[in-house]
Amino acid sequence: MQKSSRISNYLFLTALGLISLIAYTLFFCALSMIRGYPVSYWQFPLAAAFMLVTQFFAARYFFEKKAVSAFFRSGILLLGIALFSLFAANSIYDTSFDGQWYHQEMISQIKNGFNPYLKILPAPEDEPVPDSKDVWCSGPVQPAKDTAGLNAASVNLVYLDINHFAKGIEIVEAAIYRLTGRIETGKAVNLMALIASFCLCLSFLYKLNPVSTAKKWIIAVLASFNPITIAQLTTYCVDGVMISVFLCLFVLFGLIMMEQNQNYLYLLGLLVMVGVNIKFTSLVYTALFCAGFLAILFVGKKRLQCKRVFYACLISALLGVFFIGFHPYLTNLISTNQVFYGLPETRGEIYDITPSLFRDKNRFEKLFISLATQSDDQAAEKESVAKTLKLPFSINKQELLNANHPELKLAGFGPFFSGAVLLSIILLLLITRSAAKTLVFKNGLAATGIILLSVFIIPDSWWARFVPQLWLVPVIILLLSEFLPASRGRILRPLLYAAIGLNVVWASLGIFYNISISSHIQYQLTQLKALSLPITVEYCPYRPFKSNHLRLDENNIRYAEGKTEGKYIYNIIHSNTKFATTERLPDLPKPWLMRLNEKIKAGNRE
Repeated sequence: MQKSSRISNYLFLTALGLISLIAYTLFFCALSMIRGYPVSYWQFPLAAAFMLVTQFFAARYFFEKKAVSAFFRSGILLLGIALFSLFAANSIYDTSFDGQWYHQEMISQIKNGFNPYLKILPAPEDEPVPDSKDVWCSGPVQPAKDTAGLNAASVNLVYLDINHFAKGIEIVEAAIYRLTGRIETGKAVNLMALIASFCLCLSFLYKLNPVSTAKKWIIAVLASFNPITIAQLTTYCVDGVMISVFLCLFVLFGLIMMEQNQNYLYLLGLLVMVGVNIKFTSLVYTALFCAGFLAILFVGKKRLQCKRVFYACLISALLGVFFIGFHPYLTNLISTNQVFYGLPETRGEIYDITPSLFRDKNRFEKLFISLATQSDDQAAEKESVAKTLKLPFSINKQELLNANHPELKLAGFGPFFSGAVLLSIILLLLITRSAAKTLVFKNGLAATGIILLSVFIIPDSWWARFVPQLWLVPVIILLLSEFLPASRGRILRPLLYAAIGLNVVWASLGIFYNISISSHIQYQLTQLKALSLPITVEYCPYRPFKSNHLRLDENNIRYAEGKTEGKYIYNIIHSNTKFATTERLPDLPKPWLMRLNEKIKAGNRE
C-alpha cells in the first residue's frame, strides 16, 4: 500500500470514528426517549464502544492483514481526541448570547430528565413577561442602566425552541453533560465535528495527485476552519457543527465519485441521520445536497453508484426523520398540524434584529451588502448603502475586535472574504477558459452551483451563520485552480490562498479572546467561593440567561433567585444576569490572562 493511500485511510478512519460517536450517541438517546426513558450516563460510553466496533470492521476493509494494528492505532487516537475535546470544552465558558439564553437551558432540561419525544415543557408560571426589550447588561462587570428597545416577543421563544425545534446536537451534548456533570463539556461535539471534517477533507486530498502535500494540508485547513465554525467552537450555537457535517458530506460525495466503497455509504448514512436533526434548515440543506449529488451521478451516467447512494440516503433519511427525528417533525405534526411549527415566530425575531437599511431590500441585495461591508453589526446602521460598503482587503480596529463575536451578522466570514470572492470569480473565469470541458471542472462547478442554490433559497442569507456553506465556494474554486497549467493563475492563486487564510486567522483571534473572558469568569467564581455567603441572583426580564445558575451549582455557590438590592450588585461576567452580595467581593490574585487583558485595555485607552 502506498504511503499516501495509507495516510488517507487512517484519516478516513478518524473521521468515521468521530462522526459515528456523535451519530450513535444521538441514536441511543432517541431510542431511550422514544421508549420513555430519559437521557442517562450510559449512552455516550455505549456509543464510544460501538464506535470502536465500527473502527474494527472499517480497519479490516482498508488494511486487511494489518487491520489489528490499524484498529488499535486509530482507536487510541479517537479516544484521545474525545478526551481532549472534553477537556478543552470544559476549560472555556460559553459566552455567546444564544448559548446562554436557550441552548444551555435546553441541554440542562434534557439532562435533568425532560423527554421532548413524549411531553411538552410548560413555561414556569412565575416566568417574567417583559413589557419591553430591556437589557441592563452592557458592561462586563457592573450593570448598566436599563435601555428600552422594541416591543416584547408575543411568545416565550426559549420554550418554543425547547418544545418544537430540532435539537439533535443538543441531545448529544446533554448526554455528555449527564455523564460528566459539567455543563461546558457538551461543547466537545463542536471540536470533534471540526476534527472529523478536517480529517475527511485531508483524506480526500491525499487521493489527488496534482496537489502537493503542503497544499493538501493548507486546503484542508481552509475548508474545515470556517470562520463560523471557529467563532462558535467554544459556544453551544450549532451553525458551526452544521457546516462541519456538511463539509463531510461534500467531501464524501467526492470520495464516492472516485471509488466504490461500502464504508463511504455507511458514513453517508450517519451524516444524513445527524444532518437532518441539527436545525429545521439543516433538513432542507441535507435534502438539497443529497438530491444535487444524485443528479450529478445520474447525469454522469453512473447509474450503479446513483442507485446505491439513493438507497443509502433514503434509508438514513427515513431513520433520521421518522425515528430519531420523531421529535420534532412528527410531534409537531401531531400536536400542531405543522412540521416546522414556530418558524413564523422565529422569522419575526429575525426581522426585529434585521438592520433597518436591509428591510426593503431583496435577499440578493442584502447578501451583497453584507459581504461587501465591514465585519461589524453597526455597519448597516448608516443612512445609505454607499456608506456601508468598504474596499476589499481593507480592515479596521473594530473588525479585529469583532473576531470574538460568535453571532456576527454582517460580513461574518471575515473582513477579507469580499476580496476572496472577487479573486475566486476571476480564477473561475480562467478555469472556464482552460478546463471547461474536463470532468473535474464540471463536477466542481456543479458543487458550487448546489451550494449557491442553498444560499439563495434562504431569505436571510445576509447573516453568515444561516448560510455557513457559502464559505466553501472560494475554497472549491481554489482547489479547481490547482488543476490549471502553471502559467495560469500564477499570481491570483497565492493571493486567494492568503485572502481565505487571513479570514481564518481573524476568526481564530476570537478563541484567544474567549479564553481570556473565561479566566475572568473563573476569577469571579473563585471570589464567590471565597466569600462563602449566599447571594441573590436576578435574571434580566428580557432574554434571561437562566443557565448561568449551572455555573453556581457546579461550584457549590449558595444562591436564591429574587430582586437584587443593596450596596454590592454585580454582573455575572459576559452575561445579562446580575447578583447581589451582603459584602464586597474579595480581592484575590488575578490569573495572568486577566492581568494581560487589563494591560491591553489600559494601553488602548492611552
